[in-house]
Amino acid sequence: MSRKCTKCEKTLGLIFFYKDKKSKDGYSYWCNSCRKQNVREHRIDPKYRRKQMEWNNKWRIKIENREKILAIRRKSQRKIAKALKIAGFITKEKRKEIYTRDEFKCLACGSDTFLTIDHINPIQKGGKTVDDNLQTLCRSCNSKKQNKMIDYRFIPVSIANTPSL
Repeated sequence: MSRKCTKCEKTLGLIFFYKDKKSKDGYSYWCNSCRKQNVREHRIDPKYRRKQMEWNNKWRIKIENREKILAIRRKSQRKIAKALKIAGFITKEKRKEIYTRDEFKCLACGSDTFLTIDHINPIQKGGKTVDDNLQTLCRSCNSKKQNKMIDYRFIPVSIANTPSL
């Protein structure tokens, strides 16, 4: 299947068009590159930005829209509150206690910079914020671990650095 871009008039495959529920066939009228170029031009143009800000402000002033805005805010605040209840909150004292226990070093690579507190059993998988479930990792090791259940406290640093884990 292919489609013709209404801006550059090239005929391209559907993979080169964004999905758009408003159009008849479910794809945008402009190809991805034309659309990206248009967005860049509009973001740079100060007249467009000013016009957009005016529209946003007018939209927010209307009473019927104000309720929509408040509903959106309430929903996001509920999400944040729910996440904090599940995850728990790590106080400064608790953070310092965990860092001290782990000797202010990443348990995976031994680095002492950009340290973070990591949940061994991730919150997504039912982990709690308790001392036994927390470990010190540097930012890069924490992002590599993702949501896997790896306890680096009992793995020597030399073994933890091997790529097989």
